[in-house]
Amino acid sequence: PLTCNEVIVTTDLDWALVAGHELKAELSGSQTDAGESENEVISVHILDGERDVTFNYEITTVKGTLSVYARSITVIAGSAKKVYDGQELVCQTYKLFKEEGEPLVLDHQERVVVAGSQTEVGESANKIVSVQIFAGERDVTFNYAITCEDGVLLVTPRSVTFVTATNEWVYDGVAHSDGGHRVSDTSAYPLADGQTSASSSLTEITDVGSAKNVMTVTVSDSAGRDVTSNYEITYEYGTLTVTPRPVTIT
Repeated sequence: PLTCNEVIVTTDLDWALVAGHELKAELSGSQTDAGESENEVISVHILDGERDVTFNYEITTVKGTLSVYARSITVIAGSAKKVYDGQELVCQTYKLFKEEGEPLVLDHQERVVVAGSQTEVGESANKIVSVQIFAGERDVTFNYAITCEDGVLLVTPRSVTFVTATNEWVYDGVAHSDGGHRVSDTSAYPLADGQTSASSSLTEITDVGSAKNVMTVTVSDSAGRDVTSNYEITYEYGTLTVTPRPVTIT
C-alpha cells in the first residue's frame, strides 16, 4: 500500500516551532488500488526533550491525498504466417509489455483472450478480445491502464508446378487434345490435402506437326469450391504431336 508519514508544518509567524521543540505526528492513510483517499493526521505531539509541550500550540490539521495511478501496460497479440494449405491459421499467443519494469506486480496473473483466423491467401488482424488481471480470485484489472495491439495473420500463395501431358496421334482429320496433367516432381509444394485439380482451355492439334500442350489448371477443395486464387501456378508443358498418315498407292 501507499502510505505517507511526512507532514509539513506552516505558520503565519516567522517560525512554527520554538527552537529545540520536536514534532511527532501519526497519520492514518493507506491506498493500494488505483484511486485516491485521504491521508489524515490522527495525533500530534510536540516535545521539548522528554516533556510534552503540545498544549502550548494551537494546532490545525489538514488532510492530504494519497493517489495511486493505474499501471500502464500493453498487451500485444501474436502474429503468424504460413503458406496456404486450406486449413485455418490461428495464433493464441500474446505478450505483455511495459516500458520500464515488469508489466504485472506482485503475484498478479493475466487472463487474455485472443481471436482471429485466416484461411485464404491474404492477411487479417489477430485481436486481443479481452484482458483480465487477477490477484488470486480477485479481479484487479481496474488497477491497470491497458492498451491492446493487434497481431497479423498472413497466408501466402502455395507454389505448385504442373506438368501437362505429352501425346501423339496419327493424322485422321480430327482435332486432338489431352487434358492430362500432374504435379511436377520439382514442384515447391504438392496440392493441399483433400484438394484436386482439373484442366480447361485445352490446346487442340489437327494437322501434322507438334504444339505445346498449353492448358489452364484449376484447383478445387473437397466441397467443390474453386480455390485456385490461393495458388501460384506454373507449368512444364508437354508436347502434342500429329504424325503423317501412312498411305500406300499402287
